[in-house]
Amino acid sequence: MFTGSPEYIRHVYKVNRALKSYTIYELVKVSDPGRIKLPEFVRIEPFRGKSNTSGVDYLLRGRESNKWANNTLTGLRNTSKGFVYYGDRKEGNKKNFLVIKLDGQSMIIDYYNSFYPGHPGIRDSITNNY
Repeated sequence: MFTGSPEYIRHVYKVNRALKSYTIYELVKVSDPGRIKLPEFVRIEPFRGKSNTSGVDYLLRGRESNKWANNTLTGLRNTSKGFVYYGDRKEGNKKNFLVIKLDGQSMIIDYYNSFYPGHPGIRDSITNNY
């Protein structure tokens, strides 16, 4: 079992607009404002199978320069807890772990910078705390 506590940067979003095929969220708070890791606007949409990604039902996309296209941040993978997902994001040669919790009109994304659990047991230990 994982006993450490890696550092994360919490990003809190609120629903900006909910449409039939996706939901847009707006960033409202960051635990460390000097280290924002995600865009101001993100959206969750169904995965349509247009890439080599597997094991995901939804994608998290970010908006850059008023465009959503080609800006997938991560696929959302299910956990044993309802409405809690995990994903990863590469920056350079480092893989970063993301835990996404959906809660009604808000979403919390904990961004574990330069950390990715190397074993499913470690990943499950982290996500089970949400």
